[in-house]
Amino acid sequence: MRVLTALAILFVATSLSAAVVQPLGAGFQLLIPAAGSTPGLNGTFFRSDISILNLAGHDEVVNLQWLPQPGLSVPNPVLVTLKASTGIRSADFVRDYLNQTGLGAILVTAALNPDGTGIDQTARLFVSSRIWTPQPGTNGTTSQDLPAIPASQLNTPAAAIFSMGGADDPQSYRTNVGIVNLDPAHAQTFYIIHFIQDPPAPIIITLPPFSMQQVSLGTIVPGEQIQIQNITQTNKSNFWTAYGSTINNVTGDAWDELAVAGTAP
Repeated sequence: MRVLTALAILFVATSLSAAVVQPLGAGFQLLIPAAGSTPGLNGTFFRSDISILNLAGHDEVVNLQWLPQPGLSVPNPVLVTLKASTGIRSADFVRDYLNQTGLGAILVTAALNPDGTGIDQTARLFVSSRIWTPQPGTNGTTSQDLPAIPASQLNTPAAAIFSMGGADDPQSYRTNVGIVNLDPAHAQTFYIIHFIQDPPAPIIITLPPFSMQQVSLGTIVPGEQIQIQNITQTNKSNFWTAYGSTINNVTGDAWDELAVAGTAP
């Protein structure tokens, strides 16, 4: 269901001036690294509950670009106009607004022009995102938050993930790693490695431009480091990011961690 919301804009008053209080992460271009409308294991069905808020005092044309997994074509962007100090929300955003299914990423850009081109660097967009599913065998739900990333700040030569795996009962959890290639023109090849095996067995994937892919690592030893390196030989780009997600095999309960950029290979 789509919901249009009005924002409550808060002001901090001093004797000399007032300033708008904005949530951390407001910006002109934000990446949701994983979103979807897709069935999972053991009776789960994962959907993305996403809010996009326009905190600026002017209307904003918002360009929503779906970045699919490899093998699927990149669809045309979807344009949504947000009035000043308003927002949109849907509990199944990928289906309702993008008319897509499956798993992908979403690049949210404040457009400079009415046709969706250009970037309005005066924009103040805030994005909230969680992935949720009805919990099998109950009337409740379970979910995990996945924060949006300011795309203009991405500069990732290598990255690592540190806090995956189920500390209480490792065999009851599975871990996935997702990588998003935001380079609009060049494919990038990545090397994913963790050290539960001896010798370690790497996973190598190549992502086309404007795409994402999530791969399964199975059961991970709690606290085990996962390393991700860009091993592209030609037209190598640092315009990428990664995340890890650990999921309970029975309930679908999950948590995620954004990869730490700049870690040594």
